[in-house]
Amino acid sequence: MREVITLRHILILICVMFWGVASQAQNTSPVYAIEFNKIQNGIMDEGKLQKNQLEDYDNNPVCLVKVKAQGFDEATLQKLIFVPRNIMIMHKAYENGEYRLYVSSRKSGSILIKYQGEYEFKLPYNLEPKKIYELVLGMETATLNIITTPDNATIYIDDEKVGVGHGSKSVSIGAEHKYRVECDDYITEENVVVFTEKEKKELNIELRPDFGYITVKSTPGGAEVYIDKKKAGVTPYLMEKIKRGQHVVEVRKEGYEPFANVVTIKAGEMNNQYENVVLEAVRVATGTLVLESNPSGAVITIDGRQYGQTPKTLTEFPAGTY
Repeated sequence: MREVITLRHILILICVMFWGVASQAQNTSPVYAIEFNKIQNGIMDEGKLQKNQLEDYDNNPVCLVKVKAQGFDEATLQKLIFVPRNIMIMHKAYENGEYRLYVSSRKSGSILIKYQGEYEFKLPYNLEPKKIYELVLGMETATLNIITTPDNATIYIDDEKVGVGHGSKSVSIGAEHKYRVECDDYITEENVVVFTEKEKKELNIELRPDFGYITVKSTPGGAEVYIDKKKAGVTPYLMEKIKRGQHVVEVRKEGYEPFANVVTIKAGEMNNQYENVVLEAVRVATGTLVLESNPSGAVITIDGRQYGQTPKTLTEFPAGTY
């Protein structure tokens, strides 16, 4: 006997297919509802609203559902997509860190929230016209864990300081999260990471040095070392840290001509070009002084110091007034 397919069979088949699709679409997102409440004494301000914020297509009054985030950031909240199911969302707006959905109060149904999958939130059937409700959404989170070398580096995740040397933070799924690691004398490292599921990621970050090393030795020793006009130490100046780039290095010692030159420091490398700085003694102008007297044999005294008797010739005598 052949079975006759009636309109009733077709409708049942369509319903079964629709239910199967709907069931697969539900609750595959990390988003979930924490609470749904009516705001006490909350009434829509009709004077400031347009018609599509007050009535549905059947001229039924609407109510306002404010959607807020708890435990995830505002940027992620703005990525949520709201799709009505068996209800009417007449108007949607984003204001002051929350979504505002103007929903028909005469129809029961649900809102499909799309973000890294789909989550279906079923609205109560008894929504009151012109009243204000609040839907608080949460999100399953992932964990970002960062360990640094050196261990005194400061760690920031989404511009929030989370630790020194080691830090972690729960972050929302599906969004970009920026991390930054800073430490004196090292090059700052920053990047973004994205989680597609509830998981824990651990990053071991070794910062690149922003310095090299320099050694300065001089003959004679004990000379003062100046770097960029600031006194850094005395010779021998061994294996000292110095920021990468170009610097003016000076070696000074009283009675000797100063030595100065430009050095280029590379990150992580030793600069040895000043291991043998030979300082030259200062050359003082001199003259020859011839002293005679009559009678001879007179004692010679210059600025309180005796130099023998006349006649006398003093050579390489420092220039000056005596």
